[in-house]
Amino acid sequence: HQIRDDLGITAGQYGLLSSAFFWLFAVGAVTLTAVLRKISYTWGAGLLMVTWIVSMLPLTVQTSFGVLLVCRIALGFFEGPAHALCQSIVADRFAPDKRATAGALVNAGSSVGPLVAAPVLT
Repeated sequence: HQIRDDLGITAGQYGLLSSAFFWLFAVGAVTLTAVLRKISYTWGAGLLMVTWIVSMLPLTVQTSFGVLLVCRIALGFFEGPAHALCQSIVADRFAPDKRATAGALVNAGSSVGPLVAAPVLT
């Protein structure tokens, strides 16, 4: 309840915010993956990084529920193709006999990263 109290939102609004990330996640995964195939991996990763930063910038200051909702939707859309892009980079950069280990490290990193970062950030 603390986050709801801090943001001054209802349980229903919190539910909307929690689910908003996934509203366009699959759409972004399909459409942006098609777009990212046309450019280099470096530019694709850079584009995703910039869009993530831009979608989070409004959250560095006090903001409204509507802005927070739009930011969550945008973040989900641009997060969609991230895993496919990472695995494509692994497939391109590693020899076939090394790809499974490299791909497993990418998968593990998506879980271990927040596990390690959460205590450090809080």
